[in-house]
Amino acid sequence: MKLIHLVIVFGLIVAFPAVSSGTEETEETGSPDMSMESPAGGPESSTGEMAAGGIVTYTNLDDARTQAERAPVLLFFNASWCPTCRAAVADIASRQAELDGITVFLVDYDRERELKRRYGVSSQHTYVQIDASGEAVTLWNGGGIDLILYNVVREQRS
Repeated sequence: MKLIHLVIVFGLIVAFPAVSSGTEETEETGSPDMSMESPAGGPESSTGEMAAGGIVTYTNLDDARTQAERAPVLLFFNASWCPTCRAAVADIASRQAELDGITVFLVDYDRERELKRRYGVSSQHTYVQIDASGEAVTLWNGGGIDLILYNVVREQRS
């Protein structure tokens, strides 16, 4: 009897993320499309500068540091194979208006090995807030937009 329960649980674990993720599969890699942009068609302003707030795909640390000069920046280390990462991306994307100027850079956990070493990231679904010099301000694992809003350190003005 226990074996049948194990088989059912395993089946649900395998099937549930594929059914509930709501992500599209790409033909080349078979991984979900994790590169979400803001609903306005992208994060750039009319001047060519990146507008504060929203989700962007990480390309390099210089872009993230430049953005951190203007507003809080999070590096979200996520993996296409991670169901909790996909759920977090969907949560953030659906509630982008609540970010209040925070920019979330989606960092490919599997590809950005040097960046993981730099910030001591050892598991996917990790957020690292950085400052304009690229130094870590805060780091945590797990959660969606509610935890982002709770954990992000905002500059205190006197």
